[in-house]
Amino acid sequence: MKKILFVISIFFFIFYADLSAQRWKKVRYEVLGGIGVSGYLGDLGGADGPGRPFISDLDLSGTRFAGNIGMRYRWTDRVSFKWNLISGMINGSDVYSDSRRSARNLSFRSLIVESSIQVEYSIQKEKTGRRYNLLTTGKLRWEGINTYLFTGVGGFYFNPQGKYIDNKWYNLQPLATEGQGLPGAKEDKPYSKIAACFPLGIGFKYGLSRKLNFGIEMGYRFTTTDFLDDVSDSYYDNEAIRNANGANGDIAAYLADPRDMDKAPSGQKWRGNPKSRDGYLFILFNVSMKLRVARNGLPRF
Repeated sequence: MKKILFVISIFFFIFYADLSAQRWKKVRYEVLGGIGVSGYLGDLGGADGPGRPFISDLDLSGTRFAGNIGMRYRWTDRVSFKWNLISGMINGSDVYSDSRRSARNLSFRSLIVESSIQVEYSIQKEKTGRRYNLLTTGKLRWEGINTYLFTGVGGFYFNPQGKYIDNKWYNLQPLATEGQGLPGAKEDKPYSKIAACFPLGIGFKYGLSRKLNFGIEMGYRFTTTDFLDDVSDSYYDNEAIRNANGANGDIAAYLADPRDMDKAPSGQKWRGNPKSRDGYLFILFNVSMKLRVARNGLPRF
């Protein structure tokens, strides 16, 4: 009899452990939304000298607000797929820089609208249950923090604008500030305002309750464009830009070359660094809600 009870106990232990391990399959879907900040890494502002890639050139004074919505699908207990729609404003200005770039006097702002598909891998698996819920226990259990890395691919829209002396913002792409499409220019047509991006980052998530989670996500975007800030290579003939833009000639000429000639290095030809692509980043604070799976395998709202 004792042997039978022992076998039954082992059976129920294995069954319960398996049931607990598979519990995540009942809440595979999550909807999420949040707010945060966006930052820009490119040719304008930032650290000393010519533009440098990645965080070494980040100017914190140029960060702006961002927001996102999305949906997550948990494929396995460690791997998830996520769709994100993020919008934020990025900003860069040589005024913020104490480097030799300040004499260049260029600045811009641009709205970013990004849609991406990401894959997440959990280093620290997500744990559920009353003991890991902040609202239930009233305290944070560090072992309950889901830590994950993510990468993916997406596309985004951008539209760089510059401020003229009349204090108004003008779209820069139509003004061909580096002579795009004009004779002898390095670019034979205007750049596209749609480009691809490749997110890479890390996230943290913790349960507020059985359904609600709070998370922080930090991700950099590598892009396929060097014109996020409308700056890429060298100066083009300013009078040719003025003549090519008709009624907007004075605006185009100024936004193409607003240098302080008393401070600018003699013979300076570079306007940007064509050897590196521009990039941007988001730091987002999210709240997500788990959705139960219906019999057809789809989320039940």
